[in-house]
Amino acid sequence: DISNPMSASAAFSFSLEDYGFDAGTDPRITDPLPTTTYHPTLNPDPAALDADTAAFGLAGKMAFGDIDFASDGETLLLVNLHDKHLYMIHVGENPTVPQAADISRVAIPDPGCADGDYAPWGVKGYDGAVYVGVVCTAETSQDVNDLSAHVLRLDGSSFTDIFQFALNYPRTIAGLSLTYSPSSDADWRPWASSITTVFGSNPGTVNTVYPQPVLSDIEFDADGNMTLGLLDRWGPQMTQFQLLPEPYDTGAANVFVATAGDVLRAFRQSDGTYVLENNAASPASGSTAGAGNGQGPGGGEWYFDDEYSQSSAPTVSEHTDIAAGALALIAGSGEVASNGYDVIDEGAVETGGVIYLSDSTGARVGSVGATQIYDSNVNLGTYGKGGGMGDIELDCDQATLEIGNRVWFDFNANGVQDPGETPISGVTVSLYDSAGTTKLTQTTTDSNGEWYFDTADGVQPGTTYRVILDNTADFTGSGPLAEYQLTRQDTG
Repeated sequence: DISNPMSASAAFSFSLEDYGFDAGTDPRITDPLPTTTYHPTLNPDPAALDADTAAFGLAGKMAFGDIDFASDGETLLLVNLHDKHLYMIHVGENPTVPQAADISRVAIPDPGCADGDYAPWGVKGYDGAVYVGVVCTAETSQDVNDLSAHVLRLDGSSFTDIFQFALNYPRTIAGLSLTYSPSSDADWRPWASSITTVFGSNPGTVNTVYPQPVLSDIEFDADGNMTLGLLDRWGPQMTQFQLLPEPYDTGAANVFVATAGDVLRAFRQSDGTYVLENNAASPASGSTAGAGNGQGPGGGEWYFDDEYSQSSAPTVSEHTDIAAGALALIAGSGEVASNGYDVIDEGAVETGGVIYLSDSTGARVGSVGATQIYDSNVNLGTYGKGGGMGDIELDCDQATLEIGNRVWFDFNANGVQDPGETPISGVTVSLYDSAGTTKLTQTTTDSNGEWYFDTADGVQPGTTYRVILDNTADFTGSGPLAEYQLTRQDTG
């Protein structure tokens, strides 16, 4: 129940371990960093500094990635990062704890990555199909030209690679005003399993940038175009305000992390294929103001407003890519929401929240175009620019259930509401239970002869009711139905 987010409670819960899920073993359980001379175990105090050496290389390889519902609204979709399988858990229309028979899984295949280095994460149920996001990580080759992103569609019991693109496009800088190690360059880099791969023999400054791509979310708009969220793995590897892992003992100096995720757009063609944005342009509808900014495929970016500027230099981007890989979209709204950090231009830093981007212009929507959720200067343990915001889900009110229509004079007695036939107002209409014995509520037809019962009247889904004209006064004397008789039934 999330009606009160500050005291939310689970409608039900279940342990995935009870069903034999293997998401990997926490390395601290079997080896709590015995060689570490500082913080041999992680301190539960969010203000404490820790060096999480054991977890560094496991980011994106252990536990779970994205979770979504299939388009049937009854099947939970879950990506296991450890065994690289898509799990499908049927919980029903009114979710209940699943049985073992309700769970199935499908292996997410290597889409042809160099050295077999690939990592799934994002998942989306859309239009009866399931889509999974995968990246070729280039972890072994360390060749940026081996980096690529792939969208796989589940066809029956196997996947088809329906869209792929290289990740060696230009991205300018992750941070402007500070000196970053190994550099401030925001270009995607091969995955690093060891901290020494990043820094070599000397980590240099404690201000760090090392963008590594994860295709973490997929959304579809009303026309079938895709918006893709890319998470920077450096965030979950390092977080914010922590110590560098071994062999770099930074002592009391905490690490500053600037992540650089991304939001990309792919356009659906008439033959069902997809074309990636190119210099902020679509194949059919022109370009956005991000053309030529040097920050995306082809030299520009469609969603160009995923950036932060300081109040001291409002026309210059301090961080050119503040997105953190999670998306939410209402088809037909023309907007997409993305999580991120420092989300309010010229606002507070070390914060996290949500930005709202136009699908047609790529710009922020509204005067601010963002909602700040946390401030790491106040809310300790929220990771600042290191990716403290998780996935975004839409909490929309359910559509109102409605019973009703119209009472009218059927002039030609054909049982059909024909144009121009006179409405009858003032008729009492009552709603009864399925047996017709218990009266639940009543209403009166308006000047258009219309009457309705809806959720506010207690109408429930999947329930049978009877609608009865039970006011005898309506049929006598000057009543609105006096001298009328029922017209033909079950026609039209």
